[in-house]
Amino acid sequence: FRFFSGITYIELGNYEQSILLLNDVVSKNREYKKEAQWYLGLTYLKIGEIGKATSYLNDLSQSEGYYQNQALNLLNRLK
Repeated sequence: FRFFSGITYIELGNYEQSILLLNDVVSKNREYKKEAQWYLGLTYLKIGEIGKATSYLNDLSQSEGYYQNQALNLLNRLK
């Protein structure tokens, strides 16, 4: 529930609420942890917090899975 609500808040432009919900998903090691990290990275990019975005993208780039290559590509574009 929190993951999908977080995504909805991104679409509505309510980034603060989205960050709160997605951070909760990440911190509680829920089923959608990697997905939440990806969207947190994107949300932090949208609000100009590059350091926080990079932190989430670095974590994803070092773990195998769907978001690994996407995170690597995005990190390379940020350099």
